[in-house]
Amino acid sequence: MAFRWVGNRHGTTPQVHAFYMTDSETAVAGRLFKFSSQRMTKEGNGGTTPDALCIEDVNAGTDVEADFILLDSADILEANYVGTADSAFVKGQQTADLDTSADNLLASDVTTGCMFILSVDTTNLVARCIPRKNTFIT
Repeated sequence: MAFRWVGNRHGTTPQVHAFYMTDSETAVAGRLFKFSSQRMTKEGNGGTTPDALCIEDVNAGTDVEADFILLDSADILEANYVGTADSAFVKGQQTADLDTSADNLLASDVTTGCMFILSVDTTNLVARCIPRKNTFIT
């Protein structure tokens, strides 16, 4: 399972937007992306906050569009986590990171990440989280 949108803390419905992909980059449903030079490029680990969740698979090409949900700090996402979980990878962790594919949370890295953990299911290796988007989370 990649990331999936499961709700919004304000009860709003996500709006789908089409954006151009960075040339020669593939859009993958469930992968997190960021804006770069006014186009979408895959997010990675290291602390930057994703701008959007891709909701369709589109082959790489030139001037290719894909559909996305723009993310804000109220959007609740669910994803598998990979790696040996750090002892701090628990509810309330504010710096959980993404893996290099931007398809999962990286449970072993909780020092520079961009995701706030809402819950962790250790049986199924799934966590719910929200992106840290210029906001204070309480």
